[in-house]
Amino acid sequence: MKLLYTILLYLTFLTGFSQNDKSPYLLVSTENAVIPLKSSKTGVEISGIIAHVRVTQVYQNEGSQTIEAKYVFPLSTQATVHKMQMTIGIRIVNAEIYEKQEAQKVYEKALYDIIRCESDSNNTIFHLQDKRKIFVTKTLKYFADLLSSHDFVRVHHSHLVNLQCISTYIKTDVGYLMLKNGKNVQVSVRKKTEIIEILDKTHR
Repeated sequence: MKLLYTILLYLTFLTGFSQNDKSPYLLVSTENAVIPLKSSKTGVEISGIIAHVRVTQVYQNEGSQTIEAKYVFPLSTQATVHKMQMTIGIRIVNAEIYEKQEAQKVYEKALYDIIRCESDSNNTIFHLQDKRKIFVTKTLKYFADLLSSHDFVRVHHSHLVNLQCISTYIKTDVGYLMLKNGKNVQVSVRKKTEIIEILDKTHR
């Protein structure tokens, strides 16, 4: 299914200054992903020395894989973003606006808050640090693809684990991971060697 991604950005400028000529774009980190810009519209309202700008861009994922991307919008120091909304298919996501460094911290903390993801048929249960569970109507494979570059590893057909939350590997006939929250997660036989190698590299 080729999803459409609609990005709606609200900006405020001081009139009378020159904005750089770089265009906003999606910086896609997923290898071999194709997600071209389909359309772009801009609306401007002038109020005294303030210009309120609304930018709407539509991208389309031309492939079948889940992608990860950053939306890059070069701005002058005399401009600010005060609202951003993204529509993915029929799902609407409203962004929270942070300074760049703070946004990176929030992003990293959000990832660290996930201890593991557990498959529940075609759905996924997120187990969080604060003991909450979040039920999401997407497959574990979807999140395994999405989080593979963020220290998450598929240890079993039913489990995706945050490497930062692993305490130790328990060597038995089956093999288990002891997590920092005291829970154990089984490691599949075919994944055992791979997981041990990953943990050896991680804990060096």
